[in-house]
Amino acid sequence: DQSTCPVWKADGKDPEALGRAAEALKAGEVVGFPTETVYGLGGNALSDSAIRKIFQAKGRPSNNPLIVHVATQDQALSLVDAAAVPKTALRLMQAFWPGPLTIVLPLKSKGSNQLSKFVTCGLETVGIRIPQHEVARKLISIAGVPIAAPSANRSGKPSPTCAAHVVRDLGSRIAGVVDGGETGIGLESTVVECCDAEVDVDVDDGKGSNDNNSSSSSSSSSSEKNNSKSKKRRCSKLTGKVVILRPGGVTLEMLKEVVETVEIDPGLLSSAKGTKGEVVNEAKLKPKSPGMLYAHYAPDAPFVLVDGSTEFLQKVVQKAQKEGKRVGVLATGDRKVEADCVEVCAASADDLAGFSRGLYAALRAFDETDVEVIYAPVMDGSGIGAALMNRMLKAAGQRVVREGDTQQPETAPR
Repeated sequence: DQSTCPVWKADGKDPEALGRAAEALKAGEVVGFPTETVYGLGGNALSDSAIRKIFQAKGRPSNNPLIVHVATQDQALSLVDAAAVPKTALRLMQAFWPGPLTIVLPLKSKGSNQLSKFVTCGLETVGIRIPQHEVARKLISIAGVPIAAPSANRSGKPSPTCAAHVVRDLGSRIAGVVDGGETGIGLESTVVECCDAEVDVDVDDGKGSNDNNSSSSSSSSSSEKNNSKSKKRRCSKLTGKVVILRPGGVTLEMLKEVVETVEIDPGLLSSAKGTKGEVVNEAKLKPKSPGMLYAHYAPDAPFVLVDGSTEFLQKVVQKAQKEGKRVGVLATGDRKVEADCVEVCAASADDLAGFSRGLYAALRAFDETDVEVIYAPVMDGSGIGAALMNRMLKAAGQRVVREGDTQQPETAPR
């Protein structure tokens, strides 16, 4: 019954809209609200009962930690062990907050930690960010509490990029949703953990042999010059290291402009198969970040990625149709493919930001049709494309059909 969920329009016409949402949060309820990434399902991060409501509303696994959203850097540091926060984290805050970057930080000791234990799922760290969306920051400020918020959708399904998506998924399960229009990025925030490290470097101390008072030959002068240049000393230099736990709106390339070393967590590069091919029981995992679990972002129909030419994609579609399947295709305007249902995410394959913005809405649109399988092209994995491909691969359960492969996975899963 969607009528049980009020929608508060944050368009400036109703000055009390955010106040109503904030009152609900302070009363221990959960509400949907916009961010620049996707809509979040927020609850008071200090309240066990509020956080339990988030997990219940979403049907979220209890081992999947939540991101805490704050309005200021001071508020963020007040929730963690500020003395143990790496200098590298402070550099990232300065460069990317407010914005789509979640930084994993050390918790305070158990005696002084204010955050609900259900936020961190037993970890000794917590992911925190300051959203760029003005409505989100205002809501946090008015509520006066940090807001823990995963995406405002049923667990495992495509994230919501407008208020209507939240109402459709959770309308009878939450206190309401703040309508701030469509989101700008369309994919969840980047999540990183970071540390400081000391590395040994050679430094020219500037002290050469320049006190020779006697006249010398050109060869001895040259020797002295070389000797001066060779006088180095070893010293320690503080450097930063960042590990990407989940790619998002702040890209690897952007992080490298700020921090010396940026790596990708090995978990992002592997599938949900163990070393012997057995399926991992995700209920027993302790992911360091939201979005690291295998099953995520999936539409109702099986979703398959196709790595190859437009002609190959068309052949894959036709093969599935010959098998009696109704087929959907996620496409770009410059790759014309005929299918039973086509959702165009961007004008061209080069528009990775546009494709990212439209991905979840397109996957949700397929859920309103009778398609039995959905195909989408593999996209460029650079820049924001890394986050885009991360979400698409998870939605597809890592299933990819590749042109030229002699052994192909089933193209029209049953």
